[in-house]
Amino acid sequence: MKIYYLFVIFFLFLCIFACKTVDDINDGGNSIKDETADNIDRRTTFVIDEKTINDDDLRMHMKNLFDYIEEIIARGDYGAWYSSLSTAYKNYLNDRTVLKKMSSDSDILNNKGIILKTPKDYFEYVVIEARTREEKVLKFKDFKYIDKNHVKVICQRGENERFQYNFIFEDNCWKLDR
Repeated sequence: MKIYYLFVIFFLFLCIFACKTVDDINDGGNSIKDETADNIDRRTTFVIDEKTINDDDLRMHMKNLFDYIEEIIARGDYGAWYSSLSTAYKNYLNDRTVLKKMSSDSDILNNKGIILKTPKDYFEYVVIEARTREEKVLKFKDFKYIDKNHVKVICQRGENERFQYNFIFEDNCWKLDR
């Protein structure tokens, strides 16, 4: 009977103290805690409802979302940047074949002898470097509504250089997508 009580007490103790969950992100061998559940920026949580949101409000939200991502990059905050990526984008950047191809296709990385091996390498040598290399500020220009879960933000750097951020609504917040 004592063994039964000890087993029950042990089981309860195990249930109470061992049930803490932590989401780890695998970034090619460098595990980091995914803090998005605890520290979600309000600029990433708006919901697009075609019935209640107008073009000006959506433009404001998308500009704020763009600013949020650029602030993360300006701080060099890899953890926050990685947490702001969609699952598909994380999977893409964790593919060593993709990173190797990016490295070989880039004249800049080749000239410096850099071979990307992890998403953190991509962040440091591509994302951060692109913003510091030519000292041109990336600016929000416009957005393109695709559907309630997909929006493109059109950005401009300098006079002629344009590209876009793809955003997806995933896990109740907006994330960068490929």
